[in-house]
Amino acid sequence: MGTWLKLLPMELEGIKDSEIIEPDAPLEKGDQQVGVMDTTARQMFTLMRLLRKDAKQNKLDAEYCTDKVAKVEHEARYREYAIKSELISGLMWAGIKDEFSLWNEDYIGVRQGFQVVIGSPDDVPPIVRMLGFGGEPK
Repeated sequence: MGTWLKLLPMELEGIKDSEIIEPDAPLEKGDQQVGVMDTTARQMFTLMRLLRKDAKQNKLDAEYCTDKVAKVEHEARYREYAIKSELISGLMWAGIKDEFSLWNEDYIGVRQGFQVVIGSPDDVPPIVRMLGFGGEPK
């Protein structure tokens, strides 16, 4: 098993309550609240968001970098952070689905206050879906 996977639990535990990033999306019409994200899910959400930010920053840096060696390094970091953020996202959603028995739901989302909701993707504003904060389709 790779070093990153071995260190992942320590990385998650290292995220302090004061560093937790809350979901941006407010509760919307059509959302049915099913519970609240636990501490581990909150830590995963935070790590996912931080990795996505780092991935986007490295992609931008690579795009405007004039040094070829540095450009290659930024591109590699972009790929690394993008893949890791997707893995964390998958683990987070699997944990949420397990905790709330949501495996058969068509749509699951997280909202401000760490609310876990179910509903229809049609009920989520397009801008929220575009930004990737509305939740996960089935």
